[in-house]
Amino acid sequence: MTIRRTVPAALGAAAVLALAAVLVGGWPYGVAAAVPVPFALLGAVIAWTVGGSLRESWYIPARGVTAVAEFSHSTHTTRVYGYTDTAGNSHTYTSRTGGDRVVVSYLPSAPHHAVTASSAGERVGLGFMTLIGGALCAAGLAGVALVLARAFTASGA
Repeated sequence: MTIRRTVPAALGAAAVLALAAVLVGGWPYGVAAAVPVPFALLGAVIAWTVGGSLRESWYIPARGVTAVAEFSHSTHTTRVYGYTDTAGNSHTYTSRTGGDRVVVSYLPSAPHHAVTASSAGERVGLGFMTLIGGALCAAGLAGVALVLARAFTASGA
């Protein structure tokens, strides 16, 4: 299951469990089941966004085309670099840091979306944050499930 499918699945599971808590135990259990949902949402968003960055930092340099982008100009906050893809089309890459040249990688199917190589430490950090997001999402869903279990126990169902 990809991250793009995980987030809607997690949200749907939390909503179904909270609704089940209302139906089985009444409104107090429904309210209690809704408390962990923001944590599940936050964790899912963290895992989704950071996990996507982690995937890009590994996937694109490993399977893409590498090009040298040369400094073009700078704005107030970013440096703009220009590079040419294998078809001869020009593209730009923006970064907050860099010298006169940066090495970028892009997929042939999307030459307008380039990334620079990341260090092992950066990938470890992204992986750690992805795990933290996943754990937060799982804890939120477990909280909803715990309230649902108590609602079933209290109702005698």
